[in-house]
Amino acid sequence: MAILNATYAPIYGEMEEVVLYWYSRKVLDGKSFADLFEFEGLPLGWFYERMFFLVMMPKQLNMYDLLKHGKKLTTKKKIEFQWYSSILPKLISLNEKRKRAIAKLQTDKIPTQQQKVLFLTFTNHLQADGSIYRLQEMIDEITKRNNLAPFPILVDPFSSRKYNLLKDKDSIYQYRDKEILQKAKTKSKEMHRKIRSLSEEQKKKLFSIGEKNFWPYCKYIFNFNFSREMLFQLMFHYYLFDKIIREEKITCGVLTSPGSSTEKCLIAAAKKNNIPALVIQHGMGVTDQPINNAGSAHYAVFGEYHQKQLLHWNIDKENIHITGPVIHNDISKYKRKKPQQKVKEILIATQTLIEVNLIPKETYFECFKRIIAVLQSIPDVHITIKTHPREVHHQEYDALVSETVSTNHLKGNENLYTLLSRCDLLINFYGTSTVLEAAILDKPSMTIDLPDLTQNFYQDYDPSYRIKYEEGGIKEAVQEMLDNPHLLQEKRERLVREWCYVVDGKAHQRVVDVIERLSGK
Repeated sequence: MAILNATYAPIYGEMEEVVLYWYSRKVLDGKSFADLFEFEGLPLGWFYERMFFLVMMPKQLNMYDLLKHGKKLTTKKKIEFQWYSSILPKLISLNEKRKRAIAKLQTDKIPTQQQKVLFLTFTNHLQADGSIYRLQEMIDEITKRNNLAPFPILVDPFSSRKYNLLKDKDSIYQYRDKEILQKAKTKSKEMHRKIRSLSEEQKKKLFSIGEKNFWPYCKYIFNFNFSREMLFQLMFHYYLFDKIIREEKITCGVLTSPGSSTEKCLIAAAKKNNIPALVIQHGMGVTDQPINNAGSAHYAVFGEYHQKQLLHWNIDKENIHITGPVIHNDISKYKRKKPQQKVKEILIATQTLIEVNLIPKETYFECFKRIIAVLQSIPDVHITIKTHPREVHHQEYDALVSETVSTNHLKGNENLYTLLSRCDLLINFYGTSTVLEAAILDKPSMTIDLPDLTQNFYQDYDPSYRIKYEEGGIKEAVQEMLDNPHLLQEKRERLVREWCYVVDGKAHQRVVDVIERLSGK
């Protein structure tokens, strides 16, 4: 059984079988939820297979804190969960109605035989200059080659209200029509009624392992996702993608994740229309969790390691394409020797640990301040705190600024890579992608595991010096890394070689090569 990363679900052991395989467990008289419920020829549960992952669930329904700390599900908490599982779908429904009303309507277009590549993007991926995060280089490359036309299409996440971006950009909402709305309404009502026919005993079996019954905790997330409102959103999005693919002569659908129900809708619609869907790896974790490739998606992955992972999940080899890491295209320009200086530069790259509810704010900053104090006790060092673009607690970091500590809240790869190229040691708290980026630049790194918070995407490839916060010894470990920069260099080289194929700034071109092959060009 796979080991879930805390980003997805911080509960291990028997709970994993529920959160990973809940819809495929044949516990209903020899049948599974997948056997009983299907949509457009695919298991309904497949669209929601990650609904119990922490990053996918509404924070108001996070039951993991109770399980993690052994707290009882009190009557008060039950009422709170019940209220949110009922009200949130209705609020989302109202929000989505407004998006449909605001989005520009589809105008009459001049018929064209130009074949297009659909790029699924979200409002939070749009940059200030109009470019699209992660996808722009590929869009530009397709335009340059002129064999296909790029067709970026916008979706606003359920929890977002970026209405102004929907007024003048191509979004899925402009393809709405009365037929699709009615079809989604009828189908979701029918499916909701069918799911509600499951007895409490059957639901208990879906979420029980041996004598342990997790249904009392899981029921609220289940009820949220399988409410009539959320089922409508699923089916509405699917029918929109189906229409877009047909009307816009789409030859390939491109996306950066196979995880959310919206992304699953594109994969499913692509399969129905007999065109490929290509998932471009944008992070390290895409292959670490079980993948049910019911939608027959293709994957453009960083390197051989990720190919092996996908093969382990029974993805056909012909559906896996090694292209190198597109997200690290720009870093090759920063491979240069750093001049030796007396003052050593320590770069602390932080993450959204508080924002995604992995650690309480108070605990995090208590640890963080102590770590800064320890680092300041080392002679001749300067510390730069580089915050994650989605962090919000900037004031707490800024309060630590001194002669030896500075903060950097700027966004963009150029800023991060400049800081990495100048540092003598990277420190992070969660084994994130910055460890890989540091390795590409041959920079030593250290991962400090905070209390009750650890992960290791890299497994035995990890090139960072790992140390537990509670055990101390941080000062001595940092001093050793600064004095001996060649420590763990072989592990850095192995990680880059097997995880990245080649880092030459041309990965986007190799992805477009794949798109053209899949499109028959």
